[in-house]
Amino acid sequence: MVEGMKIEVKVKEEVMVRPAAAKTGSMPRGTTLWLSNLDTVFPLKSYVDCTFFFRSIPFFNSSILKATLGRALAEYYPLAGRLKWDEQRRRLEVECNGEGVLFIEATANGALLDLGANLGPRPDLTFVPVIDFSKETSALPLFMVQVTRFTCGGICFAFAIDHHLCDGFSAVQFLRTWADIVGCAGITLPPFHDRQAVLSARHPPQLEFDHIEYQPSPTLIDPITSTTNSTSYKRFRLTPDQVKALKAQCKISSTNQVSNDPYTTYEVITGHAWRCVSMARRLPKNQPTKLHMAVDGRERLLPRLPPGYFGNVVFRATPIALAGDLQENPVGFSVLKVHEALVRMDDRYMRSAIDYLEIHQGPLPESLADYRSPNLGIISWARLPLYDDIKVLGKPIYAGPGSIPGEGRSQVLPAHDGSLLYAISLPEQEMAIFEKLFYDI
Repeated sequence: MVEGMKIEVKVKEEVMVRPAAAKTGSMPRGTTLWLSNLDTVFPLKSYVDCTFFFRSIPFFNSSILKATLGRALAEYYPLAGRLKWDEQRRRLEVECNGEGVLFIEATANGALLDLGANLGPRPDLTFVPVIDFSKETSALPLFMVQVTRFTCGGICFAFAIDHHLCDGFSAVQFLRTWADIVGCAGITLPPFHDRQAVLSARHPPQLEFDHIEYQPSPTLIDPITSTTNSTSYKRFRLTPDQVKALKAQCKISSTNQVSNDPYTTYEVITGHAWRCVSMARRLPKNQPTKLHMAVDGRERLLPRLPPGYFGNVVFRATPIALAGDLQENPVGFSVLKVHEALVRMDDRYMRSAIDYLEIHQGPLPESLADYRSPNLGIISWARLPLYDDIKVLGKPIYAGPGSIPGEGRSQVLPAHDGSLLYAISLPEQEMAIFEKLFYDI
């Protein structure tokens, strides 16, 4: 590539892929899919995206991907439907009308090497499908995939999926099924679609807890402390030795740990990041700050959900603390707050949360989707098998979010070499302070 030349991505073709002929027993076209309270907590137009980069694939054939996608959609038919609002039930549903998913083919005028070492999301390139949010919700495909070819033969495979349909584990489940079909293998884990059978609220609802996770978040006591400079996005690598050092600090400083079990890697990274963000923002000591954590309920709900459950099983855990307590205490304090919030997330608490959402149906407080100062949001993709061998495509050299998250959103991500990354969006001035604090271990 000529030095100084800017890489550009151009869309060559957009086609709608519809489900292959339905098998006996499949949900007939025109049926609506009931969405659980865990599916409907997201804003109306809410998509999650992911990118996978692969080195040269000599025999790559997009027509095979499109044909096999149609066969995968015969099993995962809700993805080919459209969202609709049922006025009578006052609920969001999926109309399983088979309208299809969007498949985009694009080209990049350069090689993978021209992108440099950082294949993560960047503002100047869009490898994920661009969603036209000016359209009505009922007109938007629920799943979109874009395949971008580089001049070197490399491939970027990216998708965007409506969050009302599923969480990360279910999205990966669908991709695995698609990959199995591409590789001429049988479907090893058929999807389970009856959400109403396993995640309905109790009748009558039984509230046992306050569920602050679904109540308005703290706002800035002194708005002057909020910065207005442009937002920066960075990823910070954590080696096993750094994680070990963090855990050792927690062991020394947390004499009142609620259990004898050692803190998990996720707990120490999350508590450490929450403390560092509070300090980087220079929050006043009396400022409450709320940490929003996504918790997978698959291994916590009783009885366990059926294998292959396709949908959202994501709950919220939200410890609240004064910024002064986070800043002035050793890291073990913030990690303990995280640990206590996660330990509370058992079947009893989660069933109560589903019932709470049943009673408080409708839009949740806007602050629950706003992670700007003084609050912080964090999700973990560390347990997602993003670097598994994807049949004909092989193993990706990068897998992770395809777009830059909004301010105050952060992620724990797996890396290609087995280490962990912590990614976050913060105003530039705060980011510079955060980086120093984050590595002061």
